[in-house]
Amino acid sequence: MLAQDPVLLAGLLVAGAFILMFVVWPLVRVIARGFFTPEAQFSLEQFRRYSDPTYSRHYRLIFSETMQMGTPSAFLGTALGFIFAYSYVS
Repeated sequence: MLAQDPVLLAGLLVAGAFILMFVVWPLVRVIARGFFTPEAQFSLEQFRRYSDPTYSRHYRLIFSETMQMGTPSAFLGTALGFIFAYSYVS
């Protein structure tokens, strides 16, 4: 099917390139920085901070605010998707 439709192939290649560039690559970099120091030594120091009383309040605040923003947007996006799907089917 892709060989018959070069526009679809080009679109998929462009979309794949954007996903790699703006989703996969930043995730790999963040995960790598979590496990390695700037000197490229393996370390779990970033993860030890979660249990450190100095940082724990800050991390709880970050988690709380992330949930406060993410939960409504997930529900609204799902509701909007259901509305569009229902209107498309009926």
